[in-house]
Amino acid sequence: MCSICGMIDYKNRPDIRLISRMGMTMKNRGPDATEVYGDELTALHHNRLSVMDPENGRQPMSATFEGKEYIIVYNGEIYNSPELRRELEPYGAKFKTECDTETVLWSYIIFGDECPKKLNGIFAFCVYDKSRRKIFMARDRLGVKPFFYTVCGDTFLFASEIKALLAHPSVSRIVDRMGLWQLVFLAPVTLPGSSVFRDVKELRPAECAELTADGLTVRSYWQLEAKPWTGDAQSAARETGE
Repeated sequence: MCSICGMIDYKNRPDIRLISRMGMTMKNRGPDATEVYGDELTALHHNRLSVMDPENGRQPMSATFEGKEYIIVYNGEIYNSPELRRELEPYGAKFKTECDTETVLWSYIIFGDECPKKLNGIFAFCVYDKSRRKIFMARDRLGVKPFFYTVCGDTFLFASEIKALLAHPSVSRIVDRMGLWQLVFLAPVTLPGSSVFRDVKELRPAECAELTADGLTVRSYWQLEAKPWTGDAQSAARETGE
């Protein structure tokens, strides 16, 4: 299952000890390994449930291409990973593991912000594009894997679970009228993009986001399309026995 969380601040160095405390609230999602990455801009935490390549698949995972470094934390499963690897290798991708984590990372390195369109699977991930001082995040098309986020002053926080965000002392625990309405009438479901806490949001299914010093930009990369039925409905029903 795994868990991811992160802290990004363009003005103050993120607190590694604090991101570790946040991440450890989700230790049950990834009991096999815990790792942290940090620099002057970003702190990333990962709890791993080892499935593929237990020896080499530790996260946060990094790769360097054309002198530029990229770091990823990822939760999910990519069904077309073998096909994607074959597509990426002619561009210069150098794979060191059997993990689909590395497939996602190289998909971002080669295809940039369009990489979610290449992924067939369930996923939530964050890539730190270090040379560009940019953070790229995405969630799978149907929203199977969770991705919550909030902003506290100059600090952007994200996590697989809300309880990790609430472990940060500056995150508001206020349940406003809309949150209360969702608790009473929708729980355990919430409105897309929201949570019961006023300041905690989520990436919606099929959304990706870019964070830079200029702010956060969120957009959809895929939309389910309804197409008109062109066949004979009665014939189709007879064939299926309905």
